[in-house]
Amino acid sequence: MTPGFNRIFTIFIPVLVLACFCLFTWTTGAAFAADTAKGKYLAADTCLKKLKRSAVDINKVSAWLACIEKYKSIHRRFPGNSWAPAGLYKAAELYFQLAKKSGNAHWNRQADDIIARINRFYPQSAYRARAKTLAAANASRPRPNNSDVKIIQSQKALTRNDEAISEYHRQKQALADAADTGGYQQPSDIIEKNTQDSAYCDPAVIKPDDTDPSPPKGDTTVTDLRFWSSSEYTRVVVNADSERKYTHRLLKKDLALNVPFQRLYVDIDQARLGCNVPDHTPINDDLLKQARAGQFAPHTVRVVVDIKNFDNYKIFSLKDPFRIVMDLWGENGKAVFKD
Repeated sequence: MTPGFNRIFTIFIPVLVLACFCLFTWTTGAAFAADTAKGKYLAADTCLKKLKRSAVDINKVSAWLACIEKYKSIHRRFPGNSWAPAGLYKAAELYFQLAKKSGNAHWNRQADDIIARINRFYPQSAYRARAKTLAAANASRPRPNNSDVKIIQSQKALTRNDEAISEYHRQKQALADAADTGGYQQPSDIIEKNTQDSAYCDPAVIKPDDTDPSPPKGDTTVTDLRFWSSSEYTRVVVNADSERKYTHRLLKKDLALNVPFQRLYVDIDQARLGCNVPDHTPINDDLLKQARAGQFAPHTVRVVVDIKNFDNYKIFSLKDPFRIVMDLWGENGKAVFKD
């Protein structure tokens, strides 16, 4: 080797060794930090931030429980660490929020159990006093009482719509009967391009003295489309300004039309679609792909849900305010009900 090359080689080798050592130390330290109580708490915080930023996951019970479980795991893995009561406190807080959002008092009971755990295992922690304040703030919320609770084997028994199921089987038989003749033409759920007047939706064309545009006389406005997803069922709710008649229909898969999934739609008579209602609302849980809304006809709003899988469904309306509810259930659904 030449003297110049020897000098370069002599300098390069120590630098390379130092770089490898630094990389090893950094990766090992990062892995170690992620496996500490603080690291797990920060990972749970990251889970919660992603949950609150997601318009889909924020409505899924499973997504809430995944983050709660991350906070609870700190106590199981590092019971003597100061981050353990912090994780339990955050889990209790999220249980209360989940109960409020879902309307299910069962999660209040879970929060109470977490607070009892803080009092038992961490009596000297500052989180005991904070947990007491949290419990007092949520004391008025209903809790399930075991003596007043009955377990129902299947939620389907309460929501079974025999008429809709019979109609589905009639459609299925009609498909089979028409297959030989080629005479079947599947009803379409296509939502045509919005036919609303531009003046109704576009604030730019509203006159200065007309800040509250209203739909054509006789039509109500569909103001909101939302959903809630749980391990038992998925609920889609359509809000409108006033009560209107509606019809619904379940459509079969049709691979020939490039529609590899079933669809359930609701047509609302004498209605106009509000400008803030999105065309597509992603759901992506175990039962539904998405919900779609559009002005199907000049005075008819159509809401369609694209179905991945289901065992039963029910559609009904509620008042004050008027809303149409679409419930779809999976197989072997179980629930706990309070009388």
